Amino acid sequence: MNVSWTEKQKENHEKAARILERIKDNAFNFIRKNKDIDELTARNFIVSEFEKNGLVRDKDPPIVAFHENTGEVHYFADEKRNKKLGDSGLILLDIWAKLPGKNGMFADITWMGFKGNEIPKEIRESWNFVKEARELALDFLRNELKNCRIPLGKEVDDIVRNFFKKKGVLENFKHSTGHSLGEEVHWIYPYLDKRSVVMPLLKNMGYTIEPGLYFQEKYGIRSEVDFYIDDKNELIITSEIQRDIVRI
Repeated sequence: MNVSWTEKQKENHEKAARILERIKDNAFNFIRKNKDIDELTARNFIVSEFEKNGLVRDKDPPIVAFHENTGEVHYFADEKRNKKLGDSGLILLDIWAKLPGKNGMFADITWMGFKGNEIPKEIRESWNFVKEARELALDFLRNELKNCRIPLGKEVDDIVRNFFKKKGVLENFKHSTGHSLGEEVHWIYPYLDKRSVVMPLLKNMGYTIEPGLYFQEKYGIRSEVDFYIDDKNELIITSEIQRDIVRI
């Protein structure tokens, strides 16, 4: 199996990322305009946006989580667990899809939002930790590539783990730093995780960086961007980087 993306596959991946970003913006606006919004209604809106834009998704639905449900790593709303947002609360959107056909490669993004007058201090602090961990991982990759070295996935993951350990929240890091992207949203190894200790990251194939902190039954924070390493050893970020929590 040839895992290196062709130029057309890179192009289609980036097209999918642009569409997902528009859908993310539309979803936040939909949530903003619907006072009694619940998770399933927001998720159904996102699925309808996928269909409207001709995107292909996998067997799992997009993740829309409100309030304490954001604290579950892979949360999928159902009729029994379908939280309403109400007047104030945290929002997590995790959406992934690709363009149809053999040249369609998945894009995958996670964004955070908050409805209310003031973001609680602990949520703001956790967001800052996650954002800094994301940037440290990206900077580590850039520096390694500048020195003509492609790191192991574990080495990138260690950057995030060591930072969270320093901040005293390592036990809340319950999601690996990232995974590969391709014909499936979780594709082949190496990932950016502690198991990837043999093979360095592969050139011309997509990956995510998505550190997260999860405080069970309270809240969770994650930020996710996509990238690949090109033939010139340059880090190409293919999705929008979230700089602050979206205010609803």
